[in-house]
Amino acid sequence: MANESKTADEPKIEELDKLIAKGKQKGFLTYDEVNDALPSDLVTLDQLDDIMLMFGSMDIELVDSTKAARLPSEMASQAADPEPDDEEPEPRRIDLTPGPVGRTEDPVRLYLREMGKVALLTREGEITLAKRIEEGKDEATAAILSTSLAVEKIRALREELRRNEAPIKDVVDFPEEESTEEKEEALRRSVIRELGNVDRLLRERETLTHQWRRLKAKTGGRKRGKAEPAWKKIEAQAEAKKGKVLSILRGLNLQQSLLDLWGADLKKLVEKIHRAEREIALWSDGRRPAPTAVDAFLSSLADDDRDDGDRDL
Repeated sequence: MANESKTADEPKIEELDKLIAKGKQKGFLTYDEVNDALPSDLVTLDQLDDIMLMFGSMDIELVDSTKAARLPSEMASQAADPEPDDEEPEPRRIDLTPGPVGRTEDPVRLYLREMGKVALLTREGEITLAKRIEEGKDEATAAILSTSLAVEKIRALREELRRNEAPIKDVVDFPEEESTEEKEEALRRSVIRELGNVDRLLRERETLTHQWRRLKAKTGGRKRGKAEPAWKKIEAQAEAKKGKVLSILRGLNLQQSLLDLWGADLKKLVEKIHRAEREIALWSDGRRPAPTAVDAFLSSLADDDRDDGDRDL
């Protein structure tokens, strides 16, 4: 079966080699030449996509027949006949007769038609997309900072900076060409100070969050009269603290790799919790696990804890 597939691929590879040789010689290929050499029953759209990229990397331009007729005389003469000819060529007539309307089976035109369906970004679209990316980063950072893990990470990072154990270049993103020892030291002190402010704000937010959740649980989230519930005001204060933290972190321009690492650690903790919840649910259904299963589960949790302890910030 493999030999049959290999035999079927040989004509396709041979035709592709001929196309590449012709394209390198002329500097371009016409769509008709590609269609004739690689008909739709021999190549898929994915394969054609790879072929197009390969042509581009080889500086082989794909043009239609009318554009090929307007190319410089030396390239056009190579396309018609690579050997020199003393006879003066007749002017080429361009057929302007419209082609048949309907779906085309030519792989190149099918590829271009599919690519034409992909809308290009306008300037306004680029701005909108950039804003959405920034908002997404803020949401991800806010999610990380809403956990106790973030407080621990920030405090540990601050201590490493104070002890000069973490290079400032690994913490914040700034132009290296502007780097001097004096600037790096000033930046290190500034980051230590700002991380201290972040630590304080996160602790204050955590306290406020506990307060409004406790009040909300007592009242059931209901209003008393027309006045806004007390827990709502405390919740707003907690959100204001989070906004200040995000503002500080934006100003610090922390390395994205650092935030990604914190996010990966948080994801690992969540997965560990979900796994424990599944195990508890299984055992609570009356299915008593074997002692070896319990030992294996506890060992896996202990291994995860050791891995977390060994991981650097």
